[in-house]
Amino acid sequence: MIKYIIPQTIARRKEIGKKFTQHALLLPDSHSSRQNPAVRRPCQKAIIDVITFQSHTTHIYQTCDCSVFKAFRKAVRENFELSEDESAKSWRAAICGVVADPNIDVLEGLPETLSIENTIQLRQWKRKNIPEQPLTDKAYPKQWEREVKDAEQIEKDVEEDSDSENSEE
Repeated sequence: MIKYIIPQTIARRKEIGKKFTQHALLLPDSHSSRQNPAVRRPCQKAIIDVITFQSHTTHIYQTCDCSVFKAFRKAVRENFELSEDESAKSWRAAICGVVADPNIDVLEGLPETLSIENTIQLRQWKRKNIPEQPLTDKAYPKQWEREVKDAEQIEKDVEEDSDSENSEE
């Protein structure tokens, strides 16, 4: 974050003509590496507000893909030219084409291509009794809806029971 995100945020402010006194918002997960004061202080100095999610939970917010992240991806596409779209035949090459130095070590681990199965596998999240069902699967929201309705019904039943007990007394 110190090496790339903060300087790029400052540079982007200048590029779009924003004043340095205007706030920027950063939304990382709260992994210990991002809670370090050595990371937080430069953010404060650069007037970057940091709101963190619990560690390892950002994948739960995938349902935001349809709204919040859709707008984010659109903004990324407007500011960075990918050689191909997100389902690029050469996914690694598309990402490498965007970054300044394509020889960055972290890019070495990227697969050359991403299949639909690979993408689904990366998006899978085990939740309650729905093992290995991708959040993007149409059945997942329906199952989630049923669980919420069941929980609401249980709450109503408990309230009715307690109300009937109170009225009997």
